[in-house]
Amino acid sequence: MASTATADFDVDKVTSQVVDLFAHGATLKDIHGYSDQEFDALYALGYNLYNQGKFGEALQAFGWLLMHDQLERKYYKAFGSCLQMLKRYEEAVRNYSMASILDLTDPEPTFHTAECMVALGMPKEAIEALEMVLLDTKDKPDYQVMNQRARAMIELLGKAPGGAE
Repeated sequence: MASTATADFDVDKVTSQVVDLFAHGATLKDIHGYSDQEFDALYALGYNLYNQGKFGEALQAFGWLLMHDQLERKYYKAFGSCLQMLKRYEEAVRNYSMASILDLTDPEPTFHTAECMVALGMPKEAIEALEMVLLDTKDKPDYQVMNQRARAMIELLGKAPGGAE
């Protein structure tokens, strides 16, 4: 027998409200009322696990963060990085792509996408991504090391069997 509380519960109304919240940029973090400090602490835990080489455990921490705040690009980057270290390259590329979409001015996800493409045996696509990195890092002092790495990778990939040359 259904309780009164259950009988009064309007699933369609609640579903509509949740969809409306998400459509206006709300996250599960917002809905549950988690604080930035709680998320910062979990991110720090994931970061420390990653630096200890515990990529699977870090993946869980970053995955939880990502599930609860789908609008924070650093969670996509961290999740993608764990996936890359676990050699789950296709999944890593998807997460790096989301990070890129959330901040088109950050060349780092595109650079790591190129690394994954190399690992997937896609040198031509990797070169295309690296050329985008070169454009995005040109004349930006903070990104000169990445620019140099991208140039070196393009040169190596162009000379490799199946490369661009």
